[in-house]
Amino acid sequence: MGIFYCALRWVAKWQLVVLCYIMDKAKALNRKIKKIGILAVSRVAGLNKSTVSRYANGEREYSFANFEKIENSVKALEAHNLRGRTSAREASQRVVLGEEWRIAYFDFIDSFLATQSELLFESKPIDGLDLKHLALLCSIVMQLCEEAKVSPPGWAKLSLELERPWFLSKFVGLRAISLVDSPIFFKRNNIFVGSDFLKRV
Repeated sequence: MGIFYCALRWVAKWQLVVLCYIMDKAKALNRKIKKIGILAVSRVAGLNKSTVSRYANGEREYSFANFEKIENSVKALEAHNLRGRTSAREASQRVVLGEEWRIAYFDFIDSFLATQSELLFESKPIDGLDLKHLALLCSIVMQLCEEAKVSPPGWAKLSLELERPWFLSKFVGLRAISLVDSPIFFKRNNIFVGSDFLKRV
């Protein structure tokens, strides 16, 4: 009896975990639908506008088939909207090919801030990126995800603490401030930036 009861509790616990995961995915999808536009999503998904609207506003629970249709439609529309934008992978490739990291990485930052699309960091950086620039890119992605309240990709979660501190400011006088102001995702990789590093005009 005791083992059966424990097994039932274990199953119930995992069902709750799965349910929470599904609800989080649905909430994230609903935010994307509202951002892209209910009409555009309904057209691509081949569903009635009012049906998509009820899903997006939490007035109706998704069926598995419709969730899949809408999720695929949102991905397709996001990909279309990202034309001309720079992904984390593309930025890393540009750095490997010799471009100044500030130009390539800030093109990526600008692209993410303009679109808030997780597709921009879905693919990991290319092989051949040195540890220093990989650690910086991981720190940037983690901080952007924290600020946008989205889940970071697995590759960005790597802890890549550099052997020597790297201060990104050219001004020696700002180093002490950077030690204090750097967000945690930069500090953990021994990289130090100003508090406004990711702020763009």
